Amino acid sequence: MKKLTRFLHLCLMSFAAVAPAYAAAPRATTAPAEKSLYQRLSGYDTLAEVTDEFLTGLASDPQLGRFFVGLSDDSKTRVRQHVIDFRCVASGGPCKYTGRDMKTAHTGLNISESD
Repeated sequence: MKKLTRFLHLCLMSFAAVAPAYAAAPRATTAPAEKSLYQRLSGYDTLAEVTDEFLTGLASDPQLGRFFVGLSDDSKTRVRQHVIDFRCVASGGPCKYTGRDMKTAHTGLNISESD
């Protein structure tokens, strides 16, 4: 399961740069539509499960866990939902990402290259 989780995470994150393109209105095509990555990954529940494992790994990581210290339960829930929605949009799912853009969301966190 860990290998699958890592694979899914890498696949989903590879779409981060093109998420706005996936969020745009779909274009009309005459060819039969191929299943979206979202559909091929079995939808929302799988994205939520992978996100839970991803965030648990980040929070317990010796280097990256510092970004989660001091967050209230409400803040953790909000972060989780934003990550799920972002991944959903990036993979062609029906969700709507309402969070800030990545640059704005991470400004002031002093994230280094090694992070």
